[in-house]
Amino acid sequence: PWHDYIARCQFLLSQGPVVTDVLDVVPEEPLWRFKPLTLAGYDYDACGPDSFRGVVVKKNGRAGIPGGPDYALLRVSHPGTMTLARLKKLRDLVAAGANLLADPPQATPGLEGLPQADVELKRIVAELWGTNGETERVFGKGRVFRNQAPVAVLAKLGVLPDFSAPEKLTWIHRLAGDTDIYFIASAADTPMNAV
Repeated sequence: PWHDYIARCQFLLSQGPVVTDVLDVVPEEPLWRFKPLTLAGYDYDACGPDSFRGVVVKKNGRAGIPGGPDYALLRVSHPGTMTLARLKKLRDLVAAGANLLADPPQATPGLEGLPQADVELKRIVAELWGTNGETERVFGKGRVFRNQAPVAVLAKLGVLPDFSAPEKLTWIHRLAGDTDIYFIASAADTPMNAV
């Protein structure tokens, strides 16, 4: 019975794409340590610099990985620096319809292309985030947010929480055609009633 249960779980968890709301794009810093997000009711994926290069805006207007999930919000972390390549990619994604939550970078890392690289960075930062310290603005077909919690931004975008349960329950949502599949697991040591 245990193996039948595992086989059934594997079958269900291989159906359709994962449904997540946020793509957490981690910094380009090689020694950066991953920090999990707390998004009550929402799920997220995280990606590094290599995976981020493959992100596009899909036909539905959301950013995502071709053949994979799409996301209502891109959350980008950085330590104050960002390469021009990443910043230009973000600008292009937002112009095409992606929604971005990030603080504007202050400089490019390293010495490559200085001082012109920092001049170009400041120009693109002004395009995306504006020059008046706005916490929200429209750019192209997308929107740019800063200094806000991801859950607050998702609410502004009209994205409702996907799941509600006690903290000790974890979940994965997949979409197989018109069928929603929720895999729910408990990390509690004792039985629980989550109704």
